[in-house]
Amino acid sequence: MYFCCDPDITKMKKKVNHVAMYFAGQPRSLFVVDAIGALSTSLLVLLVLRTFNAYIGMTKPTLTLLGGLALCLLAYSTLCALLLRERWIPFIYVIITGNLTYCIITIGVILLNYETVTTLGLLYFALEIALVFFLVSLEYVTARKLKAT
Repeated sequence: MYFCCDPDITKMKKKVNHVAMYFAGQPRSLFVVDAIGALSTSLLVLLVLRTFNAYIGMTKPTLTLLGGLALCLLAYSTLCALLLRERWIPFIYVIITGNLTYCIITIGVILLNYETVTTLGLLYFALEIALVFFLVSLEYVTARKLKAT
């Protein structure tokens, strides 16, 4: 029985490759998707999580830091989507590095605040990190496909 995700890793790799082929043909769209993700993260962290920080178990300054990092990624992805015309690969690697850095900082913040982070906070950040890792893998495969062309 299949649910929303197919557990067969080979089929999942084929799906990622298929989507990466699309983005290799339209790299601007990859930056737009990244910008939308960064916008969603920054809005959630800065407006929702900061407002209900007691339910997350992190301080407002900590959430402000994470939201600020997401805004930086939003600005970078948006500028790339608007201004780049060619030579996409180095800029994709920069956003990969930025996204991974965001995840590492988020994991560090969770570990530093582990005694106060709630189950809801852990769940939110675990889902966010999983989505960013998926996006990073998609960006990486796209960059490799662009390099091969």
